[in-house]
Amino acid sequence: MMLRPRGGVGAMIPAALAVLAVAGCAVRTERRDPLTSGMAKEKLVSGVTTQGEVLETFGAPNIITRDREGRESWAYERSRFTSSSQGGALTVLGGGLPGPALAGGLAHVWGYEGDSGSAMTTLVVHFDAQGRVAAFAVQESHF
Repeated sequence: MMLRPRGGVGAMIPAALAVLAVAGCAVRTERRDPLTSGMAKEKLVSGVTTQGEVLETFGAPNIITRDREGRESWAYERSRFTSSSQGGALTVLGGGLPGPALAGGLAHVWGYEGDSGSAMTTLVVHFDAQGRVAAFAVQESHF
């Protein structure tokens, strides 16, 4: 005796449509980094913020320089890429019967829209002889 699944191919269509609907959901990827203009203005206070606090907030600098008096300047540079996309869906209308009756129906695919961009943030922090922030400059470019 051979067992056959109940419902046949027609029973799998709703499940397949559910999978396609979930796969068409919007996807957004973006990594958070504390190196932003707002974070620099919030965390850096001239004469108050120490080198240790700058390290804790922004991590290790990309470049460290010293002037003739031995005062350090730290430079941070970050590039970010962001992208977002919105999916779509597949709509299938058929006779409700498996096989050729479904093929005679209507199928429509819609969607897929994307957006992407890049940003560059540069922060330069100048320290005084005591290792506290003397001044800083931050620049952000979006393209």
